[in-house]
Amino acid sequence: MEQNMIRINPAKLAFGIKLLEELFSGQEVIEEMKRYTDMNGVLYIPNIENCYSNDFAHLRLEMDYSKADEKEFALDADNLVKNIYGIFSFCKNWKNDSGIFLLQETDANNILPQDLFETWNTYIRDLKVEGFDDGLSKYICGQEGYISEKYLSEKEVATWRKFLTAKELETTKRIGDGVAAYTLIAKAQRLLRLLEMREPKKVLNEAKNSLIISLAIHRFAKTKTVVKEVV
Repeated sequence: MEQNMIRINPAKLAFGIKLLEELFSGQEVIEEMKRYTDMNGVLYIPNIENCYSNDFAHLRLEMDYSKADEKEFALDADNLVKNIYGIFSFCKNWKNDSGIFLLQETDANNILPQDLFETWNTYIRDLKVEGFDDGLSKYICGQEGYISEKYLSEKEVATWRKFLTAKELETTKRIGDGVAAYTLIAKAQRLLRLLEMREPKKVLNEAKNSLIISLAIHRFAKTKTVVKEVV
């Protein structure tokens, strides 16, 4: 019985409950990550990728802070959040039955300033992966881009995993190699969707935190695994 229990040592877990309660800047995220990274370069944080499944607990990351410039990251993170809010603000009165989340490239290029269009084109534009049925989207939970595989057949699981791999490859064409590229784009899309849905401030803050953390993982993590124990 005890073998199936999730064991957590809060002293080793970065962010923790603060992920939901506090709003981080890019600089604060990298400082928090470095503070909790051990001498072996290992960092544990709450699993911000799949909050809909009990199958996963936390992310174990092997970090390399020499991979990217920390000041550049902090600036890029804050600008990304600002630009997503800017896209929403700029387009919220634009009439389209499909909603601003599904802006087509021609529409976005015509109505968005250049800096906002670049953010939309990189992080928001829908990912198209050839060779897969659009029906796979029915398995996506809350725009997170992940599902619990226990609810799928063996064939569906195999197809789903190939689909996610193809999505990851497509995202690297936009934002470069790095851990969890697809997650980063999914988080950016989710923040815009929550803005469109007029979600409360607490929900938006959590989405902003998750987005910034995902950007940091993409920039600084060498590997990522999902674990049930942080001891």
